[in-house]
Amino acid sequence: MKDGWVARLCMVAVTWLLSAAQEQDDASSLLAVVLQNRSKVMKATQEKPGLILVKLTRKFGQPQGTAGAWRSSAYVGDLLIGSPQMQQLQVSFDTASGQVILPSSRCHSAACKEHRRFAPGASASAREINADGSEVRLQPGALSIKRDAITVGVSSIDHGSGHAYGDLIMDQVCLGGVAPQQCADLGLVAVTNMSDVPFRAMVQDGIVGLGMEQLAANPTFHTLSRVDPAKANLSKSFSFYLGAEHGELALGGLNPGRLSGALNWVPVLRPEEGYWQFSIRSLRVGNRTLACSANATAPCRGILDTSAAGVGLPPAVHSSLMAVLSQAPCAGPGVSLEVESARGSVELQLDAQDYRQNCEAMFIPTELPEAFQDVLILGQPLLRKYYTSFDWETRRLGFGLASHAQDAGGSSIEASYPVAVLNTRQAEELEAQIGKEHWRARASRLAEANMLAVVLLQVLILQVLVILIFLVFSRQDLLNGRLPLVWLRAGLQRWFGLKIPGKAWLLAMQSLPLDEAPEASECVVCLGVREEEMQPGSRPCWCKLRCGHVFHQDCIGEWLVKVQSCPVCRSHIFKREEKASP
Repeated sequence: MKDGWVARLCMVAVTWLLSAAQEQDDASSLLAVVLQNRSKVMKATQEKPGLILVKLTRKFGQPQGTAGAWRSSAYVGDLLIGSPQMQQLQVSFDTASGQVILPSSRCHSAACKEHRRFAPGASASAREINADGSEVRLQPGALSIKRDAITVGVSSIDHGSGHAYGDLIMDQVCLGGVAPQQCADLGLVAVTNMSDVPFRAMVQDGIVGLGMEQLAANPTFHTLSRVDPAKANLSKSFSFYLGAEHGELALGGLNPGRLSGALNWVPVLRPEEGYWQFSIRSLRVGNRTLACSANATAPCRGILDTSAAGVGLPPAVHSSLMAVLSQAPCAGPGVSLEVESARGSVELQLDAQDYRQNCEAMFIPTELPEAFQDVLILGQPLLRKYYTSFDWETRRLGFGLASHAQDAGGSSIEASYPVAVLNTRQAEELEAQIGKEHWRARASRLAEANMLAVVLLQVLILQVLVILIFLVFSRQDLLNGRLPLVWLRAGLQRWFGLKIPGKAWLLAMQSLPLDEAPEASECVVCLGVREEEMQPGSRPCWCKLRCGHVFHQDCIGEWLVKVQSCPVCRSHIFKREEKASP
């Protein structure tokens, strides 16, 4: 019976393999079929080894005023964050900033409510950190947790300037997929309050800064530093392709399929500032050269900004340029930049179809600080024409004409990868459910901690009181006014069992008024010598023991330190002499 089943299974396997072989006209054997199928699978799954490809989609927001739709455009990609169920947000990848900024579920401003939000409480891997990257912890003896917060200024040549305030969070962030080499523990700003400008006009939920590490608080918050090149044999570089409707971010190198020619490399100018900037020798419109800075003979700088929908120019340069372009409203001459390179110069040129949309020139006057008056913000019009590579290891930029033969569509991570993805509503509901359970446990722990803290505080206060009393008693002289402190010490010993070393024998002494003081010689300890040594006009204090004998207070004090009995009758100082009954 067993042999029959084995034979049937073998027949089924042979029949399947033979049918697969017959479907291949060019296959002469079963081995050829297997190898061809394997080759197809490898070809489909290995586009470019070592690259992390993030698909981008160009989205448009609501135009402001009379501005064209291009002013509100942004290229967004999917970002997955958290575990075990990941949350999906759409972010822009910004080369002019260095932080990761995501709206938090704790944010209730209008700008936050209009975007997807990240719920840290729904992620098991999310943890609060400080600005130095250290994890936030309850310090011993503290009743509350102290944590760092941060305010980030955000400036957009398209939408204006504003700010975002939030907490610092560390969590698992995945770009372009969920494979280990595509994910990293990354510090980010979970925004709890953001201004209406510029965030309400932005189509993206958050921002992933791809500036150099100088623009981040520290390497913990720097995306490029946290993506480990050794995980996928990646180079320390990334590249952008921007098409009319879609785009692509290649982390770890460049995608040759997006290039139609060789790259021309230029050095990054002043990399210590953190910007992807380079030196521009001249700005030309057709055959005319325009001054691109306040100093007509000085060069200017260009900063690459993937989040800028247009090209930002200083006001004076913008006026001069628009005066020339207005002569041909829907056409116009080419606008070129002569950029310094290691081999001389590189020319980057924009034709009318590159910088115009619906006849509107995509040049914007900027209002930048004094230190940036010579800066040109080079945004999407330039980056759509040139495939651009950013090498942050060698500090250089590569420009090559982009190939738009295949403007591949953006893809949703949720649809492309078999992972559980939460939307904002689901994540916040899960966060609320987990929060209730954590709150009960936390409230119980906090109550216990508070009770323990109160007890410890009381013990500490009592210890301080004991120490102070001890210090006071250890410094007392034999004066009548010190007796109350001695009584207090005796009470502490009787009521609380606290034995404090000191001059307890003072309780056995009773001071005598000056008018009842006897002759000096009646002090059997000094026989009057103490009064003879004192200054004229001064007299020592007298006291009486319980046995009835009187002495100079200082004399009997010195005696009782050694022997706690009367020097005359030898009775103990705390025992009264019993009088004989008649």
